Amino acid sequence: MKWKTALTLLIRVAVSASASPERTLYWHLANGYKQPACSVMRKGKWKLIEFLVSGGVELYDLESDLAESVNLAKEYPEVSGSMLSEMRLWRREENVPLPPAARMGVVR
Repeated sequence: MKWKTALTLLIRVAVSASASPERTLYWHLANGYKQPACSVMRKGKWKLIEFLVSGGVELYDLESDLAESVNLAKEYPEVSGSMLSEMRLWRREENVPLPPAARMGVVR
């Protein structure tokens, strides 16, 4: 039963993002249980991931790479830099909790 709820939510988010490309979506995974803690931003065709402990950044063009197999952060530094600044501002304004290692100065 839970997978149906998750699938419904996923479909709604996908439809919402495609129907409203000007809307920026943010989410944050803080526990690091199955993957490293990260913040994620979806803006138009772009998806940015910032890994909060390592400080690594990944950028994907979801129009041409739905599998997120090619990290474009170095190829498009202006896009990744702008989105990273915007996402960090979102975290500050929303008081998003950071994992202890990130609070120790690894990530601003």
